Amino acid sequence: MSAYEGVRGYVGILRDLRLTQERRSHARRTADDPVAPEGSPRWKRDCQVAVLHRACRRILEDGFPDSYNVVSTLKRSLGFVAQQYGVRVEYKEGGDFPDTVSATGAWTRNHSEVPPAVPWPDRERRPYEAFRWWALIDHPGERRDPEHLTAVADEAERQGLPRGAADADPVAHALLVRLVHARDVLTEISAVGQLPLPLGLTPSASERLARVRPLAELAVDVLQEEFAGDRLRPDEVMSTLGGVGQWYGLIVHHSR
Repeated sequence: MSAYEGVRGYVGILRDLRLTQERRSHARRTADDPVAPEGSPRWKRDCQVAVLHRACRRILEDGFPDSYNVVSTLKRSLGFVAQQYGVRVEYKEGGDFPDTVSATGAWTRNHSEVPPAVPWPDRERRPYEAFRWWALIDHPGERRDPEHLTAVADEAERQGLPRGAADADPVAHALLVRLVHARDVLTEISAVGQLPLPLGLTPSASERLARVRPLAELAVDVLQEEFAGDRLRPDEVMSTLGGVGQWYGLIVHHSR
């Protein structure tokens, strides 16, 4: 199997992480999102998932052109999630903060081999992103195809709801769709981690995928709080965030 299959899968994760946020923003811009009102526990959970996915993106795209400072982004993103559970994220005193290393080889367009075809139509390209083939995303919009509706019904059943719950309850529908998207991202991360991935990223692509997997799992767990009726324990959240933060000079502890 070509290493480019791994590259395609990796950048596909980046695309889908952005897509989950685009769909969320699109819903808020164009209609009254059922996951509301602003400031409610449900709204805060939705925000937590958004920042967890943003943290995953920053880790995965670190070193790509125009990438953000991963340490400062993680401090803000993980800190927001931690705050909801009485936990704090801080810079480690005298911490060893990793330097960003520019991507090389197959992870750039400056190589002699032909890059993989993008898995979405060229018509979806935005002019200002045309040079970033890993950044292109589908336009947001609610899918109504049988595959997606079956996934939503399966998710309802997984959460102890009737399979048709999403048809009658707009709030349940919105939350179940978010869960489907979050679970898809988690599945992608696991699958791509099993593919051959070329050198050219520091840390390696495999290591980055291993680091973001716990954050993607936490995003699913946060959304499931709505249906489980129980909140995650602070120690669970602290363990997950601390396990990722340690690689970026961050420590996680209970709020004083």
